[in-house]
Amino acid sequence: MQGDVPVDPSYGIPIAVEKQVDRQQVGTGGHAVYTLSLRNEMTVALTGAQLLDTPPFGTRIVAGSATLDGQRIDDPARRDDGVHAFEIGLIAPGAVRELRYALRFGPAARAGDNRNIARLQGRQVGTGRPLVSAAAQAVVRLDDRGGVFAEQATITGSVFLDCDGDGLRGGADEMGVPGVRIATQGGLFAVTDIDGQYSLRNLPPHLHALSPSRSTLPAGAAIAHSRSGDTRSGGTRMVALKRGELRAEHFAVAGCDAVLRAEVAERVATFAARQGRATLEVSDLPSVSRAGDARAPVTEAGRATASQIYRRTEPVAPPPAAAPAPRIALSDAIRDYDQAPAFLDIEDGARLDRRVVSLRVKGPADLDLALRLNGAPVPFDRIGEKTTWAAGNVQAIDYVALELEEGRNELVLVGVDPFGNERANLAIALHAPGAPAGLVIEAPETAPASAGAAIPVSLQLTDRAGHPVMSSAVVSLRATLGEWDATDLQPDEPGLQVFVAEGRAELILRAPQVPGRGRLFATADIGAAQTDIVFVPDLAARDLVGVIEATAPLGGELVSPFEHGHDGLSGEVYLRGAVGDTLVTLHYDSRAEAQGLLGGGTGDDGFPVFGDASEQGFDARSSTGLYLRLDRAGSSFVHGDIATAPSLEAFAWAAAAASSTARNTRSKPNMWRSRSLPRAPVRASAASRSQAAASPDPIPSTCPT
Repeated sequence: MQGDVPVDPSYGIPIAVEKQVDRQQVGTGGHAVYTLSLRNEMTVALTGAQLLDTPPFGTRIVAGSATLDGQRIDDPARRDDGVHAFEIGLIAPGAVRELRYALRFGPAARAGDNRNIARLQGRQVGTGRPLVSAAAQAVVRLDDRGGVFAEQATITGSVFLDCDGDGLRGGADEMGVPGVRIATQGGLFAVTDIDGQYSLRNLPPHLHALSPSRSTLPAGAAIAHSRSGDTRSGGTRMVALKRGELRAEHFAVAGCDAVLRAEVAERVATFAARQGRATLEVSDLPSVSRAGDARAPVTEAGRATASQIYRRTEPVAPPPAAAPAPRIALSDAIRDYDQAPAFLDIEDGARLDRRVVSLRVKGPADLDLALRLNGAPVPFDRIGEKTTWAAGNVQAIDYVALELEEGRNELVLVGVDPFGNERANLAIALHAPGAPAGLVIEAPETAPASAGAAIPVSLQLTDRAGHPVMSSAVVSLRATLGEWDATDLQPDEPGLQVFVAEGRAELILRAPQVPGRGRLFATADIGAAQTDIVFVPDLAARDLVGVIEATAPLGGELVSPFEHGHDGLSGEVYLRGAVGDTLVTLHYDSRAEAQGLLGGGTGDDGFPVFGDASEQGFDARSSTGLYLRLDRAGSSFVHGDIATAPSLEAFAWAAAAASSTARNTRSKPNMWRSRSLPRAPVRASAASRSQAAASPDPIPSTCPT
């Protein structure tokens, strides 16, 4: 007799990916070439191989750059979640295949480290077993900083309680005020850190206006008039910067009463509870420049700040669920019971969120009480406590950790007298959930587009019938608008990873600063979910900061350290506020100089600032002198630099253009118009040049979608 016992092969690391990049740093508009080695360490082939590559935000495959083993292949398909899927096909046993491609870093790419993560997947020949490799990553730093002789200036300072009224920050009793948002006439913002400190970098050397937002000051607080450059009412300060100057500008908050100090202490506690500190200390030297908390992408929407604290308008997270009342011992509670048979602390038809339940029953003391679960007697070892009150002829039993089946369960309480006759029979039904098989994400249908405002979002694990289930899972989150305010458990993985315990998690999404329709995605091993949220114009927004100045040479040519040769009348203004039911965002600069699309005046360039952890953001950026955005309900009009949606492969460009979007319940027409071809994201010291880098074919200047 002969026998053949098949044994599936087993490998420690069956497939692997190695990833390299040809450079560690690029500028906006530049590209990096990635090389991936795809290894099959098995003695059998890998079939249906596919390389899933998650590129950094704001990057794009250079058309025609993808090669496999030196042979050009089609550009990869781009999934809805932004992942590139390269079709590799077959990898022979023990073979290594080489994939190369180039990524271009566009204007929407984030400054700093940009991680590119890839995984190889496929099926083992013979067994058909699916295999997925460990993640491989490469990091490229996007850096557009100026050099050592840069003429841009820097402002540092603080917002503090002026207890003695001298306009100067003294001892520890004059506390710094965290969470105050300071705006400039160029649409650049800074939010004070836990110590009330802030910094603004990369400022051109001319007259600037700084204005702390009243809506982010403590209730009843106001900025005192403490400098000659302050306006009469205080709150806005004119600052004339020289080339390369480092300037200190501190804002004194009038008052120091107990109520005000208590609110500032509460703000400090809020900041202290947030994860980590981004403060640069002298011990961090040498260091590279950072762009504050640059969590939001650089697009025509700018970069929203998220750490400001609003005076009365910021939504708060829902309060935690009340803790269950402690269980009272049966020996203490039995005198409150009568002798009628009953189930205690649980109702007939109850739908539970877990498969294990503890419950209590009561009945006459002269009967032998027993419990049946789905027809089977509950064993005595499930009894946690049993007590009797003879005077009242009552007994009570506490059953613990009864294991239910998925779906409907029948519990029957039976009472038998000493002669074996059944005297009591009471049945109830309980519904238990199944194994975790899905999840639900819940968020408000609409929320104000108020930068950094907290939007409550909840995650709920469910069984296959959609019923809540008490379990745990790691969930990956993604938002097309807004930023998650949560700690990422796995920073090297795509998305933001959070842990859901006991079946439910309450999260915070920080609102963007511009209106729009966003989509929230939640993905876990047990399933995926998504929901839409519409960020409507925040008609309560109030920002108006501007300067007007006149310059004239006296007695011949004048070389001014303040200006770039602008003689005559000049000015700059930033406005964000409601006109009727329309939110208007405006930035106009008569000094406008040629600069990169979406790239000027972001505060990201220049030297690092040590000693504060303030957050920087900006709005209304444009390569021309005018930016105008009108938002009403779900419709908008934009004049300025725009970036088309990444899903529109043929038109994924940045351009100086006008864009209009109109929304109703049935359609969402979108149109943009540019005076020239869409411009590729190229930054230069003098000008931004028109260039069609992805395709030599002309692109129409008017594109309805």
